[in-house]
Amino acid sequence: MIKLLRKIPISVLTLMLAVVSASSLVYSSATMSGVVAQYLAVTKAVFVVLILLSGAIGALVSRLLIRIVYALGSRIIFSSTKTVPDYNFRRLPVSYNDFARWALCWLIVAGLWKVVMMVCTYAAPYAAYLWTWLDKIGELACLGLCYLCIDRNHVPAWQSGNCFVALAIPTGVFFVLAVALGV
Repeated sequence: MIKLLRKIPISVLTLMLAVVSASSLVYSSATMSGVVAQYLAVTKAVFVVLILLSGAIGALVSRLLIRIVYALGSRIIFSSTKTVPDYNFRRLPVSYNDFARWALCWLIVAGLWKVVMMVCTYAAPYAAYLWTWLDKIGELACLGLCYLCIDRNHVPAWQSGNCFVALAIPTGVFFVLAVALGV
């Protein structure tokens, strides 16, 4: 799968994530469109543009967070391996482009899972908390699978634990913030 991911440009993966994010917003905001239209006199065309713009912003923010996670993970692994004299061994063993491709691929899968959960919320609104909870569990599982794929394909066995911890710390912080903020 890594050969297929390397053929796909990161910008195409970002666009796919924007489409998936926008499609999940369609169902989550369909119930709010009536309320918003009453108070703000928003037409359907403006509402569609807002959904598309929100999807694009969500994808770009995700890409920015991927960059921040990689930079922080690189700093964590560099500072935690001070006893290693070779600077080549003090870097993350995965390149940024491969990390971004894997992360975007699994974020797209998590976005598709979110679309399914939003459709379930639209179909059965009385269980909205259950669907939201399952959405976050699925997102966390996708992040775990992303690191499993990165670890299996790029990281030597002796660096596996360090690499996972270095990348999991900033990801965990961002995930907890996202759950706390309800994003």
